[in-house]
Formats: sequence, structure tokens, C-alpha cells
Amino acid sequence: MDSAGLELLEAWREELKLTGAKMVTAAEAGQWELVSELDRRIATALQKLQQCPKLKESLADALQLLQQQHQRVRQLCSESRDELAKKMHAFHAQQDGLRAYEESQKWR
Repeated sequence: MDSAGLELLEAWREELKLTGAKMVTAAEAGQWELVSELDRRIATALQKLQQCPKLKESLADALQLLQQQHQRVRQLCSESRDELAKKMHAFHAQQDGLRAYEESQKWR
């Protein structure tokens, strides 16, 4: 591989690494809009890589790391969704209790 090819390879490797790391950091901070934006950016990059099989093969280590990062983001997303579901359930239960109390006050 010539020097231009090596530079391209390193640029891709760095971009995938940084974007994946930013996505994990954003997910840990609950910045879901940023996670979505970064996910779209990664999807676009992966589509471009599909057109360059040799480059994709050379980036196997970076792509494996990206896959691990993406799995971590999905885990964080799932945990956040579950926590939100618990909060919504508690909120609805409280609302039901308040309505029942309100109705009982009307009967007096």
C-alpha cells in the first residue's frame, strides 16, 4: 500500500474510533439526539466502506471495536428505556391514586 493509501486507512481508522467513542460518551450522558446523529454518520461511513472491500478488510480491527461500542450503546439505550418505563409506570400509578383520592373527596 502506498503512502496515500496508508493515510486513507489511518484516517478511516481514526474516524471510526472517534465516532464510536463519542457515541458511547453521548449514550452514557443520555444525549440520545447526538447518539442518533452519530449513528447515522456511522451508517453512512459503513455504506461507503461496502464499496471498498479491501479497505474494509484492512479496517477489521477498527470495525470490531466499533461493533463493541455500538453494542454498549444499545445496552445503555435499553437500560435507559427500562428506567423510563419504570418512571412512567410509577407516574401513572400515582396519577391513578390521585384521581381516586380526588373522587373520594367529591363524595364527602
